[in-house]
Amino acid sequence: VLGRVLANEARNLIGVTTLFGVVLFGVALAGYVIERGIQPEKFGSIPQAMWWAVVTLSTTGYGDAIPQSFAGRVLSGAVMMSGIGIFALWAGILATGFYQ
Repeated sequence: VLGRVLANEARNLIGVTTLFGVVLFGVALAGYVIERGIQPEKFGSIPQAMWWAVVTLSTTGYGDAIPQSFAGRVLSGAVMMSGIGIFALWAGILATGFYQ
């Protein structure tokens, strides 16, 4: 059943996954630009900022990298809300596939 749902909804799932990747990279880049001067030990490179973006976008929130600037905190809030929306899209696509 799951295999059939994934096959039928592959196009939509790939679209949302692509959106997730684009948002992830854009957010990591923005976090790097905003916070690198304030916290070079946490946001000193794109891969470090990417880790923060993954944790924040997935709303896991380990707390190992927390933006200190106002702009960084606003970005974090927007990223958390975006993460909830993206995961809701995945869930909605799968639920629709199971319903059909």
